[in-house]
Amino acid sequence: MDAREAPARLADPARIAVSAPETWSARAQRRARTAVKDWALAEGALRAAGSDVVREMLRTAARFVTLDHYPEGDVLDAHTGAQYYYHAHRSGEHGHFHCFARPPLLSPEAAWQSREGKRFGPQGDEAIAHLVAIGMDAWGRPISLFLTNRWVTDETWVPAHRLLPLVNRFAVTHAYPNWAANIWLTTFIRAVQPWIVALLRARDARIAAHLAAQPELLEDRSVEVIVQMDLTTAWPALAAWAGVELPPIPE
Repeated sequence: MDAREAPARLADPARIAVSAPETWSARAQRRARTAVKDWALAEGALRAAGSDVVREMLRTAARFVTLDHYPEGDVLDAHTGAQYYYHAHRSGEHGHFHCFARPPLLSPEAAWQSREGKRFGPQGDEAIAHLVAIGMDAWGRPISLFLTNRWVTDETWVPAHRLLPLVNRFAVTHAYPNWAANIWLTTFIRAVQPWIVALLRARDARIAAHLAAQPELLEDRSVEVIVQMDLTTAWPALAAWAGVELPPIPE
């Protein structure tokens, strides 16, 4: 990626390569193995009940409406500061999760400031930073990770280096809308933490050169998805590396 990339080209998402777990630190490998195995327990519980993580998001919905948030009102753990919702509006997927950090997980002082001292997005106790989006297929399987421009989720724009320590601390510890689904999402994010870190760094590397002179880029509707990562083969490979066999998808 060229830091001098023309702003017009930012409208096309950059595809970030998936790193092999063998290249991660020993600590990251241990965390990933544990997280994948914990994820498999939640995934197995959902499948055994004839469900999956996406179905649990839509369980109480009368219908699935483009752009609406599921479950209604989002899922917030006020104790940990983790928040997420599921919705759909992109081709090539059933929908996606947006996962956020809010206080107390996120410090309100972490927000980025322009040269003029302007901050973008909600501030103070309302601060909310996007950690990652997880694309899902119709069978409840993760197929991509991506990060978006500020306006997409109306987030507080926070530099990547301030978000990196928060990824492993994302946790939804209550049972709404479903305990197994919350464990699924919490452990999945921990399992792919090195990939999320790579995406956050790539996001900032791609736009940092423009933000200094053009902070309004954060509101540019032509720039939606900044970076993305394909997981269609990478996630099954990570599970296999961790010694987990993914459950078959019913015919």
